[in-house]
Amino acid sequence: MLQRYRQDAHLSWNDFSQSGGTGAAQCTERFYPPSARVVALSTDLFNKKHNCLKVVTIYYKRKKSTAMVVDQCAFEDGCPPNTIDASTQVWHDLGIYERNPIFGGMSVTWTMAS
Repeated sequence: MLQRYRQDAHLSWNDFSQSGGTGAAQCTERFYPPSARVVALSTDLFNKKHNCLKVVTIYYKRKKSTAMVVDQCAFEDGCPPNTIDASTQVWHDLGIYERNPIFGGMSVTWTMAS
């Protein structure tokens, strides 16, 4: 599933650290600090690990962030289809900080690098 055009998605927030409570990332079996540019894709986008370690670019208004796919955000865990679950650094790259009311859930566009 290779995306070379922008498509819409819901961006949510995830704590990929060991204290985050979601376990190690499926693609790497590692934890990541909030400063890492990493994402988890919803099951439909994760594509049975075929998108592991690929790079996505996420766009919001005039800002963008690139991040590596390291995990799946499963429907069973409350992650709806067409969702990108991003680390704190990705949110900061897009100019959204914790005090902003949209931090943790907003609409974005994105592409998958080859």
